[in-house]
Amino acid sequence: SDSQIFSVIATADDILWLGTESKGIEIICPKNGLVKQMPIGMKIGSGQIPSDAIETMYLKDQNTIFTSSIWNTLQISRTPISIKALNLPGRNTDAFSSSFAMHKNKLWIGGLDGLWQMPENETETAHNLLQTMPDKQHISELLSDKDTLWIGTWKGLLTLVDNGNNTATNKITPINNPNFNQQYISALLKDSKNRIWVGTYSAGLFYNTKEGVAKDKPWHSLSEKEGLPGNSISNIQTDLDGNLWVATALGIAYIDINTLNVFAISVEEGATAAPYENGAVTVAGEIVFVGNNGVNIIQPKVWDKAQFNAPIIISQITNNSEKQLFVKSTK
Repeated sequence: SDSQIFSVIATADDILWLGTESKGIEIICPKNGLVKQMPIGMKIGSGQIPSDAIETMYLKDQNTIFTSSIWNTLQISRTPISIKALNLPGRNTDAFSSSFAMHKNKLWIGGLDGLWQMPENETETAHNLLQTMPDKQHISELLSDKDTLWIGTWKGLLTLVDNGNNTATNKITPINNPNFNQQYISALLKDSKNRIWVGTYSAGLFYNTKEGVAKDKPWHSLSEKEGLPGNSISNIQTDLDGNLWVATALGIAYIDINTLNVFAISVEEGATAAPYENGAVTVAGEIVFVGNNGVNIIQPKVWDKAQFNAPIIISQITNNSEKQLFVKSTK
């Protein structure tokens, strides 16, 4: 009912949940085409679906979904279905949550108001762990990786090492990289070779290992020069073979996990939902990217990555005084 999709999650029963701009939440089953809706104003329990765009969706477990729009954050239970506001003691109830992560059995929430950890006891007060870092308050992405929580902000990348249950013991460290220190971090992913991938709003992709970061080794980059359809990255996913799929403002890129060769899929070649906002992987291994023009679903096993070779077009034929033939062509 709405072609502008801001967020998506895929559940284990092969259902896609889509957060739309102005129609609430769409629930679809790609196999049989069944569609259900949680429209604006729908109230089940103490909460209701907001009229603002559903910009964030996160699957905590197969029964619990967190969503957020500009003025609230909701917790949706699937069975039995219910909606309630996510109340975090110490945090404003109307705060926007841009990212979630389960890290060491604790729920972490990032927003425009910093980084928060869900208290184990509802009576405990939560605290913004970035209160002393005012230039890093705006969180865009979170990625859990063993003992490290990677934190994407509007201005660069941070790491948090969780040393215990007490948030006061957590060590937060900025990643010093001049190429993305001032960049909006739009995507984070760990691949099957233990590389951390960082997507940015305008500088393409960067990758490194956690060990490489610890030893201050340089980050490697991929951009339009290496074949990306665009440098504005919105999401990164991996297929069942470990290969990367990257959603950009101008199309989709496939990156071979072994060679790191890049194959671009333009709008004309099928990336019709661009510019993209978010992505997910289904239980069957299909890649789902959503954006301003709907949904694209990719089946990696049947996708042909053969590059398109433009035909030679003869545009001019001339000869000279010695009757030599000259052919001008374009490709």
